[in-house]
Amino acid sequence: MGFDRWKRVNSQIVFHERYIRVRKDDLESPLGEQTDYVYLEDEIPGTVSIVAHLEDGRFLLVYQYRYPVQSKQYNLPGGVIDPGETIQEAARRELQEETGYTAGEWIYAGMYHPMPSHHTRRAHLFVAKDLTRGEQHLDPFEDIHVELFTFQELTDKIINNEITDMELIFGLLLCKQKGLI
Repeated sequence: MGFDRWKRVNSQIVFHERYIRVRKDDLESPLGEQTDYVYLEDEIPGTVSIVAHLEDGRFLLVYQYRYPVQSKQYNLPGGVIDPGETIQEAARRELQEETGYTAGEWIYAGMYHPMPSHHTRRAHLFVAKDLTRGEQHLDPFEDIHVELFTFQELTDKIINNEITDMELIFGLLLCKQKGLI
């Protein structure tokens, strides 16, 4: 008896701020059982993440403080797709802003849902190659450091729980398995 056969009895926005809404749906099962389901809805077109791969085999990661988990985290470069922007335009902009690098080659690796149990977000993954270093153009509230790692170093950090960001882990695994890196 999956949720795909449940009936939505009521739906309301319980909180709304900037890019996101918190929605609460009241559901009824095919057997008449009732429950609610609370989840996040995006108002943005989605997000992009970039696996930036240097010719020497190393990868660019961004290192920054993430307030919700109260710790510094390694992440893939990326961010919000602005309204009217294509996913590739967003990827190019985010890579350049966060790392200072531009890429001569872009490969689309696919779309994914980062947290489909509680969020409607659609995220897009790219591989960037033929990288040229330039200057970061950070937003006033960003404090991002760029660090370079080999695939083995990243694997070790994942195994040792030094990297816990699932988008980073997923992105590396998907791109490796597809033969893109």
